[in-house]
Amino acid sequence: MKRFRRWSKPVGMLMTILAVMLSVAVPGARAALVGTEDVFNPSARPDRAQVKDFLAREDVRQVLAAQGIDPAEAAARVDSLSDSEVLQIQQHIDALPAGAGFWWAVIAVLVVVVLIIVIAKLI
Repeated sequence: MKRFRRWSKPVGMLMTILAVMLSVAVPGARAALVGTEDVFNPSARPDRAQVKDFLAREDVRQVLAAQGIDPAEAAARVDSLSDSEVLQIQQHIDALPAGAGFWWAVIAVLVVVVLIIVIAKLI
């Protein structure tokens, strides 16, 4: 019982700090009027064909298949993306190698699991 009381305060403080950090990191929503020139500007319209061509590349298809994603379904989902999402992908498409960032996600998950194990052992 003494052991639990000794660790309950530091663990509680840590959880409080993490909760505050998570609540502060969320940005607020912004609303603004859209001008006519922005709506009718043809250069601002996204080129969905470029994103579909990227998904049609053989190396991208191999990575999608390795992760259990049907390449045809991924190409079909491009049509359901909003214009801003397509523009965002289109701007970064040359810098996005197929499957990039996967190992960073694995490392992040492992770090979280190790922290949970350490906290569980301390309690």
